[in-house]
Amino acid sequence: MYRGSQFIELPFGYFSKNNEQISQQIEKKQIILKVPLREIREYSLFDKMLNEQRIYYIKINPIPHGFDRLILQTHLRFYCQSDTYLKNDSVEQIKGKCYKIKYDENSNPEFKIQEGVFNINSKKEEYHLQISMDYLIDDHSHNQLESIKKQQSLPQNLEDTRKIKQENIDQKRDKIIIMNEKNEILRSKSNEDDGSFKQIYQKIWVVYNQSISDRDESIIKSDSTQWVTSSLIDSLVEYLNKKSEQKINEQKLEDRIKINRILFVPSYVTTSFGVCDDIIIFTKKAEELLKQEFRFYKELNYDMKQVYGKIGFPVNINNMHWVFLLFDLKNEIITLYDSLRTKQNKINPSPFIKAIAKFLNQKFRKCYVDNYEKQKDIYSCGYYVSSFMKFEYKLQFNKQELYKFTQKEMKRKLRKIVSIK
Repeated sequence: MYRGSQFIELPFGYFSKNNEQISQQIEKKQIILKVPLREIREYSLFDKMLNEQRIYYIKINPIPHGFDRLILQTHLRFYCQSDTYLKNDSVEQIKGKCYKIKYDENSNPEFKIQEGVFNINSKKEEYHLQISMDYLIDDHSHNQLESIKKQQSLPQNLEDTRKIKQENIDQKRDKIIIMNEKNEILRSKSNEDDGSFKQIYQKIWVVYNQSISDRDESIIKSDSTQWVTSSLIDSLVEYLNKKSEQKINEQKLEDRIKINRILFVPSYVTTSFGVCDDIIIFTKKAEELLKQEFRFYKELNYDMKQVYGKIGFPVNINNMHWVFLLFDLKNEIITLYDSLRTKQNKINPSPFIKAIAKFLNQKFRKCYVDNYEKQKDIYSCGYYVSSFMKFEYKLQFNKQELYKFTQKEMKRKLRKIVSIK
């Protein structure tokens, strides 16, 4: 099945009240969430401390993990059990689980997950594990660097260059064509190799946990008309998520609470969904991939609405076209931003969209196609997706923000993001 048709041919029935299978699945999950919170004092000693220090936290369902509070701070999620809070002189302790991200000078993340008894200083965002119940370091940046070195035999100095041979691929594949509503060819691609031997000199480095090459650099030059790669898109995703965390936590508590947060999901997640040949298998695979991506929210039962108002997905369709899929959790609306398509007030979501909606465990009352401006060429879809993401990022802090697309500005922004320090 051609993956692009997941957006072009959207099956009917997702919003139907007669769709018993989806209704039963949703009701089953809702029953779990309806379990009443454990009885605690409305304002515990721990809550009092958090309120006095102007710390942003939310009350959560303690079943089955036992944590009833979630502290939200910069690149940090701290789940804790409020009735275990102890304060002796200058030492404060509490039982909890800490998800934390640290960045190196090139914004490559190191993920740490710790669980046990912590000495804490919430105001300084310090959580030091004293008694360990579990400990896991999930260092994706390290894995990315090592993977590059192992697969491509790169030297330790990633700024050194090496010669890469591109072998001729004998297997021929069908030509892929994207056409507009007037049946005009917008983009044509053939994976057939012409049999020629090529040599490419590449410089590769890692920034925002993405492998960036001199080819990526050439793509975002001001006069380039090349298609934007997933490495560039995902670098922007990580950049916007990091910047959001920092800017949100710079706000006053009363302003921070009002922000309608958005979380951007890297394109490699949805690309890994693969092709939908079997709806059950496809949905299960999507669920597992999304759980891995949202592992910081396992203790929320992945109820993302408790933290975020929107979830955004840049989606690569068959390595031929970029679109941006936005799930508005508060308003229960799904918007597909597509710079090639005409606006449509209502569409029936594909299995791809349904799989994400099912994971988010929420009914959406509307699904439609939108765009602020149609692209006029065959290559700029990635820049439009980038501008959609940048616009949604800005809306968090200014609800009156107006959309504006400037390809030159987006290229400049991407060049700045992927430049190595």
